[in-house]
Amino acid sequence: MSIKATTVLFSSALGLAAAALAAGTSSALTERLSYGEHEFQAKCASCHGESGKGNGPMAASLVRMPPDLTTLTARYGNGSFPANLAWQVIDGRPYEGDPLAPRTMPVWGREFRHETTMSVEPPDTPEMYVDNRIETLVEYLESIQAR
Repeated sequence: MSIKATTVLFSSALGLAAAALAAGTSSALTERLSYGEHEFQAKCASCHGESGKGNGPMAASLVRMPPDLTTLTARYGNGSFPANLAWQVIDGRPYEGDPLAPRTMPVWGREFRHETTMSVEPPDTPEMYVDNRIETLVEYLESIQAR
């Protein structure tokens, strides 16, 4: 086989490998976002609405209206999504927000941790389990930001 033919075959193989890797990464991200969306619909949509705009069926009965979660980047991110803030608010345990502001949102970090203790087969690392659930929610919130 000539050097040119070998180079073309090698380059093609590299291209196919890169495409497969990218597809796998894209598939994994899509799966995580799907899980995050499912988590959002199960835990957050009743107050924040299915689209995250703060218009869920429970919103009118709350003391404070839930915020529009599709505008977090515009309101707090200085051009980038405020993942740390979103994480802290969802987790609720180490919240660094205004200590005088009343917290009306559930402390999901504590709830997720409690779920691990009630599980028939609790995870070996409960905090990693909690972190993963919060991370998928944060990733989903980033994906729904108004552009």
